[in-house]
Amino acid sequence: MQYKILSNKHWPIFDFRKGFKYLLPGITLAFLFLISCEPFGDEADTLEGVWNCTENSSEYGYQAYEVNITYLKSDSSQIGIDNFYNLGSGKVAVADIDIWDLELNTQTIDGFIISGRGTISGNLKKIDITYQVDDGSGTIDNVTSSYEK
Repeated sequence: MQYKILSNKHWPIFDFRKGFKYLLPGITLAFLFLISCEPFGDEADTLEGVWNCTENSSEYGYQAYEVNITYLKSDSSQIGIDNFYNLGSGKVAVADIDIWDLELNTQTIDGFIISGRGTISGNLKKIDITYQVDDGSGTIDNVTSSYEK
């Protein structure tokens, strides 16, 4: 029985001399792509957490305090801001989120009628809110606040 030796043209053999010049840049690009990606779901890509609030009120002047922001379980386009207006823990204002805009629809928290709007920074590390508070005395408190993570 006679055996025939097949030449390279019949086998899909990788020619390292020709292919290496394409292989190394491809591996390098794939590596750079993988290390440039940030992990999804870390603390940096959420509004939830403790924020430092500095605000200026027409009635009370400058104040600094902490608030805690959480997403509402019933609607992920809404957040709850605990200790809003420095009213204390458990006093939560609800805000609607639309991309980078924040809307505080008129709501009553512990007898204070609150409404306003704000913006969220693109890196989710700063929120600026302008709002009004009516405590029922006839004087409206105009407030500008800045939350920072």
